[in-house]
Amino acid sequence: MVQRRMTLGVRLLFAIGLMVLFAACRHMKPSMNPTIQSHAACSGGHGKSNPYGPIICVDEKTLDATPDKAGVIADDTKHGGGPRVINWFTTSGQDILSVVFNTPSDCLAAQPVCHGGHCYAVTDVKAKEGTVCKYTITLASQPGKKNDPDVHIDPCCP
Repeated sequence: MVQRRMTLGVRLLFAIGLMVLFAACRHMKPSMNPTIQSHAACSGGHGKSNPYGPIICVDEKTLDATPDKAGVIADDTKHGGGPRVINWFTTSGQDILSVVFNTPSDCLAAQPVCHGGHCYAVTDVKAKEGTVCKYTITLASQPGKKNDPDVHIDPCCP
């Protein structure tokens, strides 16, 4: 009888623990790059040309991308890094951004994923050094208008 009560108590404690875990996980937002949370990365209007993960800012008024030519390392597994993440943000975070690569397989594992004013893409570890990939930026607020900047695959590891 005592053993049955203990087993019931352990089961109840386990069930409560699972409910707390599920509740906590429901509020977590998956992200390819957890250090970048919002368009605040572009609050100054200019992105960061970082070969380990560039941040490209898109001005909603002009559709200019900064940096216009972003360099990125495709694969940094030699140093434990693996593929890299490229992030695009609108400067205000208010518009709906779209980023589409002409030939994504030359640089990326897949086409960028976009949600509101943020898009991200993961580099293809097989991308060849020196490859230049053109992409098209559009905004929902400016139908028909587009900009065509590019991404360069840089040699590993500056």
